[in-house]
Amino acid sequence: GELGGDQMRWLEREIRESEGLGENVVVFSHIPISPSAVSWGCGPMCLAWDYDVLLDLLRRSRCVKAFFAGHDHAGGFHSERAYDAKLRAAAGRGGARILHHVTVEGVIETPVGSTAFATLEFHGRGILLRGRGRIRTRWLPFR
Repeated sequence: GELGGDQMRWLEREIRESEGLGENVVVFSHIPISPSAVSWGCGPMCLAWDYDVLLDLLRRSRCVKAFFAGHDHAGGFHSERAYDAKLRAAAGRGGARILHHVTVEGVIETPVGSTAFATLEFHGRGILLRGRGRIRTRWLPFR
């Protein structure tokens, strides 16, 4: 599936408003958008059909810190440097920040006797993903 026009416009408005308020934003979706955050076995067929458009929006939005998804039961993780064009122009260089992509492992393929879930703790400098069972604990810094 895809996010589509109406939802994409809604998300863009929400992000723009959050940027104006100086808020940090985390996006949750069923389907991943980063080709680097899906398993080898699932690959491109596990990505949102309009993943490239959504990735472009999130990379341009300095307030977006992380994108969480499911769908690929094997899970995946990728942190990328996202460049804010305004910051780069003002600084003459840099303007980089980190955008985390977390694809959470599916409980449906978890062995009997184990589990797969996580909780998120939001802190001023980042997010602590506290994993249980198949899901690894990670610190996702805001930079």
